[in-house]
Amino acid sequence: MKLLVHGLRQRLPEVAGLLISFALRNLNGPIPVPAQLQPPAAPEPLTPAALRELIWALITSRFDGDTGIRRARQISLIAQINQMVRNGEEATAAILAERLASNKSVIESLARDLHGRGALLRVAGSGRNSLGRAYRLSIAPDAVNALAAAHVRETGRHLLIATPPADHAVPADELAVELFTLINASRFPSDTSARRARLGALVLIIHAMNMAGETPYLTRIADLLDAGRANVSVYIRTLTRRGIVTTTPVPTLGLGRRPPLRLSIVDSAVELLQEAHRAATGHPIRPTSSHDRPLSRLG
Repeated sequence: MKLLVHGLRQRLPEVAGLLISFALRNLNGPIPVPAQLQPPAAPEPLTPAALRELIWALITSRFDGDTGIRRARQISLIAQINQMVRNGEEATAAILAERLASNKSVIESLARDLHGRGALLRVAGSGRNSLGRAYRLSIAPDAVNALAAAHVRETGRHLLIATPPADHAVPADELAVELFTLINASRFPSDTSARRARLGALVLIIHAMNMAGETPYLTRIADLLDAGRANVSVYIRTLTRRGIVTTTPVPTLGLGRRPPLRLSIVDSAVELLQEAHRAATGHPIRPTSSHDRPLSRLG
């Protein structure tokens, strides 16, 4: 019974009631197994390109009540859910709160907003050890279109949907997702789970901006996130030290002004990140499961 409860992701009393009902109706002859007793289909992860498009939509959205920091948290949540779905793990608010070092109520609030806007799917099921109720989260296949429709409905403004320019040289979508995976699996002594989530989200934001044809200046990222430049600079310096991001000063005509810094992801970022991790910890980054192997290494 415990295995059935876990497989159906429903509470014990509900499963027991369904079994009794099915057995009583089956007395008069075989009948098809009802849909409620069939395990739900496993959700599918977004492709790296689709994930990048959704991240850009979140960056440029301006829903009432959303701040830049909240949008950054939405991006971390979306990317973490997609990674867990790809790994075959169940993404619930409790588990996500642990992974992102956040409060469960914050995760539930973010998930409710994204679900209401059509970007997330929620499937009711049982909680840990089949106790209580929990929602298994996954990303809607048409999340970008649903988010765009919700944006028009709630704000009256159209959402900017990115299409990558053909002549804009940027790292592959797979590289950005690979870096997000490795950053979350890394164990640098100075990092917390929350810091890893922010660093991973920042890499995805830089990549999405590049793919949308918008140069990711440090000041522009700070504006998009409603964050202070000094705060963003701390994370950029970390990504630079670990070989993930490079910064290039852009000359300006203003005399005496600090030139803006243009950010880009290094093509050899994976190798440089692994080297930095070995130097700091004595071992390479080890993803937690076979599903976490970099996309470029998967057959």
